[in-house]
Amino acid sequence: MTIDDEAIERLVVAARNGDPEAFGALFDHYHGLVYRYVAARVGRPSDAEDLAQLVFVKALEALPRYEQRGIPFGGWLFRLARNVVIDHIRTHREHV
Repeated sequence: MTIDDEAIERLVVAARNGDPEAFGALFDHYHGLVYRYVAARVGRPSDAEDLAQLVFVKALEALPRYEQRGIPFGGWLFRLARNVVIDHIRTHREHV
């Protein structure tokens, strides 16, 4: 399912206002993309699954503070994914 930028922004506003179905639609739209992004960087599918879920947990927690500021929601979400991957790699290296 393809969603245009305006529809995504409407979903973001609704999710910020507490609509769980709106956040679910955002999750459905971006989950596969986020998972592939994370999987390409961490290698292990089980780690990628966990980290992709963590990205959406962090997104849900940070959503009230999200402001567009010229960066689309997808870009913001992938910035969260990038940070989650960096944290994972740093932690993984420390344990090895």
